[in-house]
Amino acid sequence: MAHPLTASSTPQYQPLISSGFLWRTALVILAFAILTLFLSLTGRWMGEKIASGGHSVSTDIRTLFLGDEQLQFPANAIRFENQRAGGSFERIDLYVLYPEMQGYSNETRAHFNDTVTSDKLLFLTIETASMPLDMSDRLEPVYRRLLEPGGTSVPGGLTRYRFDPDTRYGDELLYVGQRGDQPPFVVRCLDPADLPDGSRSCLRDFAFGEGLSVAYRFSDGLLTQWRQLDAAIVSYVTDAMQVED
Repeated sequence: MAHPLTASSTPQYQPLISSGFLWRTALVILAFAILTLFLSLTGRWMGEKIASGGHSVSTDIRTLFLGDEQLQFPANAIRFENQRAGGSFERIDLYVLYPEMQGYSNETRAHFNDTVTSDKLLFLTIETASMPLDMSDRLEPVYRRLLEPGGTSVPGGLTRYRFDPDTRYGDELLYVGQRGDQPPFVVRCLDPADLPDGSRSCLRDFAFGEGLSVAYRFSDGLLTQWRQLDAAIVSYVTDAMQVED
């Protein structure tokens, strides 16, 4: 004989999805959402970092000290990241486009990323002078003794000389431009025969400030503009020292 069902014998049914499972699922979904957001933001930051190649587009002015001298440059003209915070350094490394004398920007990134053939890009180094004479002052007492006889006039009003191949400058050329009562413009350039067009094969330095030296490297394609180029660089670093109190 069948027994009637009582309240105590009624079957107990469990839900197919427990509340604990729902909570765990929600937490997993939330974790994935946070991870996705993090990766998105990080990826965007890394993408911008890679696209800029370590450069800065900031034009905020940074104050840098070399000994007792104080100079100010926009962050996007300072080559190395550790110098862009400002402070005291043994040397300051800069890069700018000529003739604009402007640092890195998104619009000009191609010139800064193509460090081999961009003939508009200049590299500047400012540091405490390590020699008592700058390049112009070294012409007569040093370079003249190392040059081959004679010189060749080249476009732009320069005279080109070849170094004796047995000297330390044997693979370089010397260019000299007369400037009236000013010291001559003197620059050494690597022989361009085996170099890419636009490479910064020329080097010049000059005395600056109180015991400082400015050296800059540029493409030999700018040699015909040596007067304007040298004046632009002198003006650029001079303006950097005109710091307002």
